[in-house]
Amino acid sequence: MSFDNETFISIEPMPPANFCEKWVPVIKGKSPGDYGYRRSCCALLANLTGYKESTVSNWLIEGFQVPFLVGRYLRVLDVLLEIQILLPFSNKVSSGDDS
Repeated sequence: MSFDNETFISIEPMPPANFCEKWVPVIKGKSPGDYGYRRSCCALLANLTGYKESTVSNWLIEGFQVPFLVGRYLRVLDVLLEIQILLPFSNKVSSGDDS
């Protein structure tokens, strides 16, 4: 299988601030403007990316350069989290016997 530029799906980067605005309220229970929101955002980004909280804190500054792959990684995580909401994962394994 080969891909050309017209059929290959491009992943649009998601800015860290947008990722936090969308997912911190869901995952951490803090909304923008709440006390501790920025800290929760930094903790989530650090946990997901492996960078230090002091590093990811800089990403929330307007115009700060974020590592190239981080925005794409956050977009992929965003899509996966959306899928998880739409199709909740169940740990149940069917034995084939529904009686």
